[in-house]
Amino acid sequence: MENKAYKLDIEDLLRLKKQELKTDDSVEIHSLDLALQSIQKRLDYCEYHFYEFNNFSTQVCLLKDNISKTETNCFSVRTIFEANTYAFIQNLHAVIDSLPYALNIIFTVDPTIERNNIGWNWDFIKNYKQEFFLSLSKLCITMMYFQN
Repeated sequence: MENKAYKLDIEDLLRLKKQELKTDDSVEIHSLDLALQSIQKRLDYCEYHFYEFNNFSTQVCLLKDNISKTETNCFSVRTIFEANTYAFIQNLHAVIDSLPYALNIIFTVDPTIERNNIGWNWDFIKNYKQEFFLSLSKLCITMMYFQN
């Protein structure tokens, strides 16, 4: 199930940050390592729940559930299907919410990396002018619109 194409190259990102800071040990490096490990773990969870979602969302599975209400491990197929859908979305949301923190360490704009307002908000977004972040900010604006 795990695919190396979905793995962050954490070691390479850390190596590049160490080169930039000219040190192997700093608060930034430690924080970046933890942030990237956390993002990767959430991506792994997304992959797992997507795999389970696919297993229990086949037409045959859902039809059997409608007809016979067969239970798998004491839960209906529908419950398993819905729980994995919900868990996938929660973990994807956590990945998206975690990105500003990691991005601020990689491309430091706010030197206080533990500041509370690092997130998808206007104060964070306006600091990035590069094209790459323009696309991310559009995603962010969309997310903020739907949260209100």
